[in-house]
Amino acid sequence: MSLVDWINKRIIARIRRDAKPVLVGDEIILKNARLALKDATDIVAYEADIYVGSIICLLLSFPGGKSVNVNQEDECWNDLVAALDRLGLTQPKSPEWILQVLSGTQKAPISLISH
Repeated sequence: MSLVDWINKRIIARIRRDAKPVLVGDEIILKNARLALKDATDIVAYEADIYVGSIICLLLSFPGGKSVNVNQEDECWNDLVAALDRLGLTQPKSPEWILQVLSGTQKAPISLISH
């Protein structure tokens, strides 16, 4: 492999790794994969430390071992949380689990799946 091929491979890998999830209707799209929210097998909320503080994250798992990690800084965050509440996919509803994560009373990740 030439140096140019190696550099191109690294650049493409970085672009694909940094792909951000997008919510379209009741589907989350990531790297050309369309995943229906109703098909989620697990939804886990947790707090992640970042260099300036911490953020709330959701890890959505789907059949076939696919998963999507979404955090408060992603553009689709508010729409995703609203869709999860609207579809009744999480228990408790978002105001309660967000408060649990922010309060720090729940040290471990919280499983939110209700079906």
